[in-house]
Amino acid sequence: SGCEIVDGDASGCFAGENKTAIGDVLTLCLDAEDADVDLTGIESAMVNAADYSSAIVVFAEGGSAGTDNFVTTTSVASGQVTLDTLLIPAYYDALGGGAGGSLEVSGTVLLSYVASSGRRLGRELQ
Repeated sequence: SGCEIVDGDASGCFAGENKTAIGDVLTLCLDAEDADVDLTGIESAMVNAADYSSAIVVFAEGGSAGTDNFVTTTSVASGQVTLDTLLIPAYYDALGGGAGGSLEVSGTVLLSYVASSGRRLGRELQ
C-alpha cells in the first residue's frame, strides 16, 4: 500500500498543476490509497531542487514520526497527513534563478492497518 496526494481545491492542498513561488507555503495533503490503511505520520521528507537537497522532516528513529525543521509543520487528522513547508530562496537559487524548474518532494510516511471492524492494529508499517 502507498499514499497519494489529495487534490483538495478548497482545502488549500497542492494540486499538481498549481504553480507556487519562493516565499509561498507548499501544502501537501497525503491520504492512503487503500481504505483499510491510515497514515499516522511522516518519518522523513526531503525537498530536492536540481543539485540542492534539504531535509524538511528529519528521520528520528525507525517507526516514529520525524522532527520538522524550522520552516515545516506536519499534522495528522482522520488518517490523512498534511505537510506545510516554506519554499525558501535556496530552492530558487539551485534552479539557476530562472522562472522555470521544478521541486521534488520525497519521503517516508508511517502507515497503520485498520481492520474492517474499525479496530486499529498496533503494528506500524512503512
